[in-house]
Amino acid sequence: MTASLKLPLRLSVSKRKDDDSLQSRIFQINSQKGAFRNITEASLREGIRSGKQQDGQDTSMAGVEDSEAEQPENQYETIIKRREEMMQQLRRAQNDTLMSLDFISLLLSKHAPNTAKSTMSPTLQAAVPIETLDARIMKYTAPTPSEARSAELVSRAYKLQGFSDVADKILVAASRLEDEATKEQQYWEQILSIKRKGWAISKVPRDPRTLGVHFGFRDAAPFFRNRGFAALRRDADGGLRLDHGAVPSRPVAVQVSILRNGRNCGSSAISPSHMATKEAIDEQILQARNTLYEEELFFELGREARSLANQGATMSSKQIRMPVDEQTQLQIDLINSDHHSSSNIAAGSDQQLADGIAISLRILLAHAHEQNLRRRSQPPPPMTLKSRPIPEYALLRPIIAHLQHRNHVKSLTNFLQTITQPLKSAGTRCDVQSTTSPLDTLTSVSSSSSSSTTVTPNAILQTLTHPLTTTLTLHLPTASHSLNLTISTNLSPPLLGTEYSFSPQTLTYHSSSSSSPTPLTLPTLSNLDEVEILVRRVLTIDLVECIASHCTATATAVERRGKGKEEKEEEDDDEDLIAGMMGIEKRDGAGLGTSTEEERWKPLDPYEGALARGKERLYIRVWNDRLGMRYLKTGDGDGDGNGKGRGRDMTAYLWDGSEKMEVGDVRGRKRSVERRSLFDIVKEAGEE
Repeated sequence: MTASLKLPLRLSVSKRKDDDSLQSRIFQINSQKGAFRNITEASLREGIRSGKQQDGQDTSMAGVEDSEAEQPENQYETIIKRREEMMQQLRRAQNDTLMSLDFISLLLSKHAPNTAKSTMSPTLQAAVPIETLDARIMKYTAPTPSEARSAELVSRAYKLQGFSDVADKILVAASRLEDEATKEQQYWEQILSIKRKGWAISKVPRDPRTLGVHFGFRDAAPFFRNRGFAALRRDADGGLRLDHGAVPSRPVAVQVSILRNGRNCGSSAISPSHMATKEAIDEQILQARNTLYEEELFFELGREARSLANQGATMSSKQIRMPVDEQTQLQIDLINSDHHSSSNIAAGSDQQLADGIAISLRILLAHAHEQNLRRRSQPPPPMTLKSRPIPEYALLRPIIAHLQHRNHVKSLTNFLQTITQPLKSAGTRCDVQSTTSPLDTLTSVSSSSSSSTTVTPNAILQTLTHPLTTTLTLHLPTASHSLNLTISTNLSPPLLGTEYSFSPQTLTYHSSSSSSPTPLTLPTLSNLDEVEILVRRVLTIDLVECIASHCTATATAVERRGKGKEEKEEEDDDEDLIAGMMGIEKRDGAGLGTSTEEERWKPLDPYEGALARGKERLYIRVWNDRLGMRYLKTGDGDGDGNGKGRGRDMTAYLWDGSEKMEVGDVRGRKRSVERRSLFDIVKEAGEE
């Protein structure tokens, strides 16, 4: 027989036994109705009626709750939630009970320390020593009139002291507000002063409550354009100051120096606007603007100096050197202007040249900014994937071109003046004239402030940004002949350097074998040495032509005078004298003697300066600083027709531009005599 175990399907519900003790009823009344004085017969009756109505509603709601509670899932969740709430209440009650027990134990530890210590928790024993808390019953005693009066006086004194403190704080706040109003007024007055002086004011992008000033250049390079804006901060005394990030740590300036053989011969002066000053906000802005401009100028000069390395330019972090010629160098330094002495090393042309170069460099940078503005105002070029490089500004190249052109013109002018001095001493007409010369542009820039003439920036740009051209005219001994030498300098592509040219391209001379003029083609020029060779050759050719023309004119005059010999006997003496000085034998009526045409000096070899007259020869030689002439006369059968035979008569003449001249003979003996004209010596040649 199998045993069966029967389990109940419903939960067993035990009927709760109500506690009808007096303590539970009192607790229930206190929790439901409050104190006993609030309980009346009317309130009890009203509660009974409202309870019946609520029971009817609870019955209807209970059906719904029972239907929801019948679901197992909801019932389980409700039980878990109620259990958690009950556990929280129990833990809170337990905590309150333990804290109350500790408080009572600590309070009793003053009178029964051992008993209280046994009931205290370990946490309280570790945190608070025993016998630190005590309680006693005090009997209330009413204050006496004197104590009440004293308390009233103390209370009134505290109130008066409080009112006094409040008044003092209000006065301090009013004074502080007045100071702030004064500082704010000073701040805005300085802002308006900056605005009136032309500086652009705007808000700082990331701080709309702060104003800033634009002192840079909008057409500068991006790095320097972004640094041209600084916030205006208010100091503690109400003054304005630039943001520390915008003010340079030290003011700098670009200084130009002229070095000759490694020695500093002149440096540009630093203007007062570049000096350090902290007095006024507008001076601080001006100093920041000048320093930023000087830094950009030196930066652009360094970029250009790298591209001019093939011209000999060298640079370091604070210095740039550029050779001008073999002895002269241009040095550009970025110096600290607040420690710079304003006195120059040398005062003179080099110092004026350095000042002019410094001013011109700043004008050229401003011109580059203007070109950037013009470029931005034009339609942009087509877009490409490659970024377009920013070209270097032309700052050093115009200056170096001007200095090189100045040196070349000066060298050529000195050469022409040197070579013409012996010719003038020899009695010939020969001088130099400059038709176009921009040599003094850089020097006149620095001296224009002290002189009556003012050089405008446009005139400086016109001179520096265009190819330089100077024309020197050399008036030759022949009255109708002249030689124009043109020097052109341009360091911009495609031409780099100095170019020499001349006009006319051909000269003519009368050959001994032909009565018509023969053209002489001159060589091309590439440097100053070839120009010197050309000038010496042209002077030699022109002197040959001048002597031949002068002698021809003199011989013609002699012939004209010879036709009237029967009519004027007095003129015969003059004719004989002139003919004898020229070495011409006058024909008599019987036809004796040599013809005048055969005895004229004729060009034999103009390139070598040779003239011929029968067996006589004249040789002209032109040096850079001297003029020489040699006369040769060969007897019959003693020579080869070129003056190289034995027994020849030779006389040499040398002019060097002084008051004396040298005369030599065939034996090499020389003597210094009084200076005489070349044409007088030619006339007397052959009479001795």
